[in-house]
Amino acid sequence: MANLVLKHYWRSSCSWRVRWALALKGLAYQSEHIDLLQGEQQRASFRRQNPQALVPVLVVDGVPYYESLAIIEWLDERYPHTPLLPSTPAERIQARQLAYMVSCGIQPLQNMNAQRYYSNDPQARSRYARHYIERGFEAYEQRLQQLGAGTFCLGGQITIADICLIPQVYNAQRFACNLRQFPLIASIYRRGRQTPACRASAPEACKP
Repeated sequence: MANLVLKHYWRSSCSWRVRWALALKGLAYQSEHIDLLQGEQQRASFRRQNPQALVPVLVVDGVPYYESLAIIEWLDERYPHTPLLPSTPAERIQARQLAYMVSCGIQPLQNMNAQRYYSNDPQARSRYARHYIERGFEAYEQRLQQLGAGTFCLGGQITIADICLIPQVYNAQRFACNLRQFPLIASIYRRGRQTPACRASAPEACKP
């Protein structure tokens, strides 16, 4: 078993993705909290591990890795029990599509760095984040309809798609998005939040 150290922020959706994957696979790790509001991600010691100055960073036997989806796919390859990607190529591309819709299309536009660049006004920042989350969720909801979403995004098992979606819905609630427009997303969120690994990795369970 590798020695795992997770450097993360409790409310970061990208950090939550990796915490959730670790919880699903039952992997123990040392937790190191990086306070984004205090600028700890800008410290030289942290930037040496991730030049982007972003969380999470998973240190594996002393070697740092970053980008949440790359970490999750590495975990799935290294620890294949409780797979986070479906078994067939067709299902895997569907899972990746949904995951990338969040990780590449929604989350970067509403993260703290983008908001700070956009405006110094907290209300303007919230409107900005809400606009891009709701616009992204419109497309995501349509894709779920096309795929015939079940209990979760792709049937009855949690996949990388749910691991990306549910933290993003948590963010959407923080920014007062109208989730009534997205009934499939809202129902998957409610069910996902009830699962043990999700509860164990959620922000409220990991706040320092």
